[in-house]
Amino acid sequence: MNTDDARNQIHNLLDLRTELSRYGGAEEAPTIWHDYVTRRSLLFKQFGLPETTVNFQLLDPTPISGIERRRIYRAGLDNDNRLGEIAHLKDILLQAGITGLTEDTPAKNQREPIVTMIFDRLSLRGKNLQSFPRPTQMELLEYGIESKIPARDLLLLLGYFNEPYQRFLINTILYGGYGSAIQVLEELKVAQDLINVWAFVELYSDFLWERQLGADNMKSSGLRFIDSYLWWEMDFVI
Repeated sequence: MNTDDARNQIHNLLDLRTELSRYGGAEEAPTIWHDYVTRRSLLFKQFGLPETTVNFQLLDPTPISGIERRRIYRAGLDNDNRLGEIAHLKDILLQAGITGLTEDTPAKNQREPIVTMIFDRLSLRGKNLQSFPRPTQMELLEYGIESKIPARDLLLLLGYFNEPYQRFLINTILYGGYGSAIQVLEELKVAQDLINVWAFVELYSDFLWERQLGADNMKSSGLRFIDSYLWWEMDFVI
């Protein structure tokens, strides 16, 4: 992993995070959000981290622990000293007719402790993941039942598509106790090989006849819980 490249990526993500906040979020600035997600994916790959909700929280620029707060505080004191030196140097250079110092230098120095904090979080999480044996799919499902982690994250860890039916299997069938972990795992494997894209598109059509056609196609797909999905999620009468 290139440390400088990773730190630059964190700088870029912080810039994009600021832009998103300025424009009102992802829905108001979809282009910026797409850029943010793309860069976040590249950064996580550098550290070998899955793109889960828990890992996304590592990018929060707010210090969480007491150790982080103390480090940021001490770095702030150091920055104040450096900024005073820079200001003094600028005065000397201006008197000599030299105006080459840029105004963004202090701002970048002030952000460095935050970048270091995020970099250290990502590094530690990556090392921890590498130090433990990878859990089996059944172990992940059992952990999901116990901790109720978001379906999107669990599907990502399991290596399955994050689609409406798959999320239904996790959120309703598995977490709701309507099916066992083995049944859900078997169904996820079937759905992975059997994804009927057009049927799902038809299910969400504005036209009733297309929704019914999609439902009929899905009911003949061999998926074990598709009737429950259509009744529970789509309000179809089976």
